Amino acid sequence: ESDFFLNRRIFFQSKIVSRRYEKDRLISQLQLQSIKNQLDPHFTYNALNAVGSLIYKGEKELAYQYLRGLTDLLRMVSADSSQVTWTLEEELEFVNRYLEIEKLRFKEKFIYSVKVEKDGLKTSEVPKMSILSFVENAIKHGLRHKDYDRFLEIEVISLNKGIKILIRDNGIGRAAAEKYRDEDSGKDLKMMKQYFRQFNEATGRKAHFRVKDLFEYDLKPSGTVVEITIL
Repeated sequence: ESDFFLNRRIFFQSKIVSRRYEKDRLISQLQLQSIKNQLDPHFTYNALNAVGSLIYKGEKELAYQYLRGLTDLLRMVSADSSQVTWTLEEELEFVNRYLEIEKLRFKEKFIYSVKVEKDGLKTSEVPKMSILSFVENAIKHGLRHKDYDRFLEIEVISLNKGIKILIRDNGIGRAAAEKYRDEDSGKDLKMMKQYFRQFNEATGRKAHFRVKDLFEYDLKPSGTVVEITIL
């Protein structure tokens, strides 16, 4: 086989491989977008429920502040609805706004903390609304069922080739939360697992998460921690 025909064959084979890769990447992006679109209404539904609850209790001024904050959040989400990733800084800004709204709901009975080991980590790429989803779950399933001393901490630390995000809460724990769970509770984690899997396929990154229970010295449940690793 002459060099000419060999080179031509290699050229066309590389074009086929390139097109196949681009097709797979596009499919992954569309799947990731589809999952994110399921997360957005879930967040909105929870927030509107909170507004409705405040109005029902007669706390109209608080409900107005909550609704105004929610409007700002939705504006951030819809700014680029096709965007499935953004920087850690953008994600944390979104989460901070969300937590400020939750402070309105719980008043002085809820405090939170956000720590980032190095400012340079804030440019890291993360799945859009991924931290928010776990923060929502911590509040919905763990912290909401406490009467006082609600605390949530987000900590970002650097790894050799990536970042680790820790989301800790001092809620009632997963075992106690089982009696409050609804049909969507199990779906949330399944959706997040799929979301992370598609994020990896679309970006070539290695991101995963795990949820662990926290205990006091006497083995009494003292909350949960979510560990997100992105390499």
